[in-house]
Amino acid sequence: MKTVVFGIFANIITTSFNAQSTFAHSPDFEMSTTEDILKFCEFFYEKYQLLST
Repeated sequence: MKTVVFGIFANIITTSFNAQSTFAHSPDFEMSTTEDILKFCEFFYEKYQLLST
């Protein structure tokens, strides 16, 4: 019985981490200059504003 409960619990945790990775957003550009870093911050700020409303 304990093995089944542990297996279900482990499956739920694994699925949770996979779902977070699936829905994660990432910018479609490389960061190599200071302007790129600024674009990166603006990208995530827009995502933050979208989620906070």
